[in-house]
Amino acid sequence: MPNHRAWTLLAMMCLLVTTAPTIGRAADLQKYSFMVFSNPVEGKTRDYERWYRGQHIHDILQLEGFVAAQFYQLADIQTRSAPPKYRYLMIWEIETSNLNAVFDRMRKGMDDGSIVMSPAFDNSPAASVFQAVSRRVTSQEVRGKSPDQVFKMTLLQSK
Repeated sequence: MPNHRAWTLLAMMCLLVTTAPTIGRAADLQKYSFMVFSNPVEGKTRDYERWYRGQHIHDILQLEGFVAAQFYQLADIQTRSAPPKYRYLMIWEIETSNLNAVFDRMRKGMDDGSIVMSPAFDNSPAASVFQAVSRRVTSQEVRGKSPDQVFKMTLLQSK
């Protein structure tokens, strides 16, 4: 029987699309950042962190298309006084020419149990999809430039 709870979780996760040039790369691989905002079940933080940083990273990075992962914890200082809903963020880096196939492999792994889900994972993550509209620029690149020059330098390169 399919693990619908796990697939619902996957469908509610965040996806940030980055369109870096792929010159000379087979099948024009696109780069994506798959962002998952989540919390542990109350009283299960230690189990959650151990599962996420161990078992889950292990399982997901076995899938074709997933190339890297990094786990984040909410910083003590925030820009707003109201506490954010989520305390943790996982960013999965994906490189693929077929994002649907990557997510099909992930769904299959959740359904067949080869991707182990933890009862310490609170199954109420954030849901958003983002697509990059600029390239990344650094403070060093911006220094001494006009706003128009900065705008031009943020334009995405076409293939």
